[in-house]
Amino acid sequence: MIKNLTIKSRLIVTFFFIAVTLLGIESISLFGMSKARDSLKTVYEDRIIALDQLTDIESLILQNRIAITASLVGSTPEEISINVAKLEKNEAEIDSIWAAYMATYLTPEEKILAAKFADDYKKFVSQSLNPAEAALRANDLKKVSRILVENIRPLYQPVGKGIKTLGKLQLSVTKQEYEEVQSRYDIIRNIIIVTAIIGLGLAIWIGFMLVRAISRPLEDVVKIARGVATGNLTQQIEVRSTNEIGQLMKALKEIHDNLVKVIGQIRDSEARTRAVLDNVDEGIIAINEGGMIEIFNPAAEQIFGYKGNEIIGKNASLLTRESNRGQDNSSLEWHQQLNTPTAPGISREMVGVRKNGTNFPLEFKTREIRFNMGQLHIVVTRDLTANKQAAVEQKKHEQVQQRNVELEAASRMKSEFFSTMSHELRTPLNAIIGFSEVLKDGLIGDLTDEQRGYIGDILESGQHQLSLINDILDLSKVEAGKMTLHLEPINLPSLFSNSLSMVREKAAAQHIRLNLDIASGLGDLQTDVRKIKQIVYNLLSNAVKFTPAGGDVTMRARRVSRAQVGQLTGQWTGLNFPWSNHKITDFIEISVTDSGIGIANEDFERLFKPFSQIDSSLARKFEGTGLGLAIVKSLVELQGGTVTVESAEGQGTCFTVWLPLWMTEEAVAALSEEPADPAPPLPLMALRYSGERFALVVEDDDRAAELIRIQLELLGIKTLRAVNAETAFNITMQQPLALITLDILLPNMIGWEFLTRIKQIPALAQIPVVIISTMADRSMGLSLGASAVLQKPISRADLYDTLTNLGLHTSVQPEQPLTILIVDDDPKAVEIIALHLRNTAYTIVKSYGGREAIETAHRLLPDLIVLDLVMPDVNGFDVVTALKNNTYTARIPVLIVTSKQLTAEDRAALDPQVTKIMNKTTLSQDHFLNEVRCTLMIRRKED
Repeated sequence: MIKNLTIKSRLIVTFFFIAVTLLGIESISLFGMSKARDSLKTVYEDRIIALDQLTDIESLILQNRIAITASLVGSTPEEISINVAKLEKNEAEIDSIWAAYMATYLTPEEKILAAKFADDYKKFVSQSLNPAEAALRANDLKKVSRILVENIRPLYQPVGKGIKTLGKLQLSVTKQEYEEVQSRYDIIRNIIIVTAIIGLGLAIWIGFMLVRAISRPLEDVVKIARGVATGNLTQQIEVRSTNEIGQLMKALKEIHDNLVKVIGQIRDSEARTRAVLDNVDEGIIAINEGGMIEIFNPAAEQIFGYKGNEIIGKNASLLTRESNRGQDNSSLEWHQQLNTPTAPGISREMVGVRKNGTNFPLEFKTREIRFNMGQLHIVVTRDLTANKQAAVEQKKHEQVQQRNVELEAASRMKSEFFSTMSHELRTPLNAIIGFSEVLKDGLIGDLTDEQRGYIGDILESGQHQLSLINDILDLSKVEAGKMTLHLEPINLPSLFSNSLSMVREKAAAQHIRLNLDIASGLGDLQTDVRKIKQIVYNLLSNAVKFTPAGGDVTMRARRVSRAQVGQLTGQWTGLNFPWSNHKITDFIEISVTDSGIGIANEDFERLFKPFSQIDSSLARKFEGTGLGLAIVKSLVELQGGTVTVESAEGQGTCFTVWLPLWMTEEAVAALSEEPADPAPPLPLMALRYSGERFALVVEDDDRAAELIRIQLELLGIKTLRAVNAETAFNITMQQPLALITLDILLPNMIGWEFLTRIKQIPALAQIPVVIISTMADRSMGLSLGASAVLQKPISRADLYDTLTNLGLHTSVQPEQPLTILIVDDDPKAVEIIALHLRNTAYTIVKSYGGREAIETAHRLLPDLIVLDLVMPDVNGFDVVTALKNNTYTARIPVLIVTSKQLTAEDRAALDPQVTKIMNKTTLSQDHFLNEVRCTLMIRRKED
């Protein structure tokens, strides 16, 4: 702040500061003297007066003793009365003086001695003076004499000693405080001397700094001025003050900065111009009046192939069309082009020539700039080669886009055609298959063996035709990229067991043994159930088809890491496909191995091509379209997996697929947890209620197991099979079960041990176990926890009665008939569903349109609605919405039976509002009746 003051102001501040310093020294001196005076006054007031007070108290105490002694000598009543009055007066005066003394400032030591003296004095007064006064008043001189000897003399000694001690202490304290005052005085004197010295030194230092603050800036000004005069413009000039010298320095700095700025602007302008020329994409050429090139920027160098030093100073005609070189009209043509400036935003084209002699399309614009010394023609050029090529590519791209639009339209028309044809083909097939099943099952009367054979042929042909339609539609969806995944929880052991049951009849007809090997720990996972079933079924059906009588078909499943995916086993020669999936770490490996005719190495590639069969003779012997393996490969790759094939002619074939393992949260937790004790883990609970009941048939004899399966499935109970107790235990731990049928004579582990193990696990102990064995020890079975014991061979009635007792089967019909409304625009479809319900006690109501169905539902309020989705005007989706929006019909369960291929959006819209969705083309009477009974039972319980 001081540096910004003028020189005059600095002098005034300096003298003012010196005056303030001297005034401060004088003030400090006066303050010290005042403090010394106050200290002396304190010594006088607090100590001398206190000493006088102690002396007075001592004198008065002595006077009291003398008064008592005098009363003994002069014993006239008047003298005694005078002495008594004197005693009372002295005591009052002592109390007053002592109170004043105690009000003064006392040191801690004085307070202790004063307290002791007060106690001794009180004792002296109470035990000697007061009794003596009383005796004097009573004129009992003997008693006074005795008190004087016995009390006053002994008690006076500590009082006298105490008062003398206080006096000595008071003198000591007074001396000490006086010495402190003297010391303080000496300190004040020294402070005054030191302050004076400091003030003098400070005044000298201020004067020195003032001279320096004036002289140094003047030296800097002189130095900078000399530098500017000699042309040194790199020095830094700082303005440190706003006084006269600072103003001079500021003016000098402005002169210096202006010079630097002007020179910098000149240099910057040159650099900018060069930078613009060097970095623009267009070639910039400056040509003088004589046609010579003066400027040739890097972009121009890149366009024409010349370096700047090669072309500058030469005629611009070198850059024109080669056919005009050397001709007189070349310069004329270029000159005419230059002298015709282009309008803003307008450019012209001509043919340019590169250094190597090649021609190229050139775009240019011209401007004329006039100077005092002449003029320049500025030519801005651009190579049009890339633009011309881009135009050609753009035209090709537009043609490709147009072709893609046409292909998309064709693909859309194809999809629409397949969708329409799917419905149109499925509708009559549904009638053919449905009525064939009705005839075959004898629902409308008995048939002769010949008639039953014909009906069987019709049914088999219809199902084959339906399978072909489904395969073609699935393949077209995959190719069109419209096949989507619908992930849902599924239990793998149950799925694989059910898949084997689908080909069991065909395998049994050819005496082919079916084997299932499932590794432990698979449990539940998230997958598209329909697609994985289709994959497994296609592989199994192919294996059974190409395996001769008496052969073997084995399906294996296990969990593998990503590193094992796509690897060949090396058992036979094989084929795998390029595969990359870096997101999923765990996969499920499913392999189907047969002992069939095998495949030649050269035929591997053709296996997975649509409509392709290896040998036409095989096509005639084994019916098929050649779509199965193509669909398998497409569905596997759709899910992020891959497929391999290994085979040897005459020995067999092994197809292996790998699918990503999207496991459910419950299954992941069960696999990752390490049990704290050796007790087996609890079984996985069902992920959602599906209305299906499963029974596990533990039986090593195929015929006995098949008989039990048929009888249970007629009751709507799905079955799983285990040929030994260990496999049965693994399935029990992974699959929720409603029933276990157990044979006792099993390999490795007998049935009794299996029964004991599961009854020891609380979560499994509640599953009813029915023993069906030749060793039917009823007492032992019941004691181990079996629900019932049946002796082989069993009758259907025995099994039905047992299941009825267990609450798993009931033949009791409802007291009042239940009403079922069937809705379909196809009368044949309505009749087929009605025939499936023919021998039940339900009341059937038929409706042939969506609008009619809504009205009928409002009027009758049926117990169940069986609904098709594809109907004109008001479709099934509209019917469901209308029913759920009405209070009276909202709780009516809806069972969808349709041939429509549902999308993810369709299922999302239907799942929360309907009970079940069933495929019309694969509808079986047993499955349909089971769903109807389950749905109505749930409805009755809710009511």
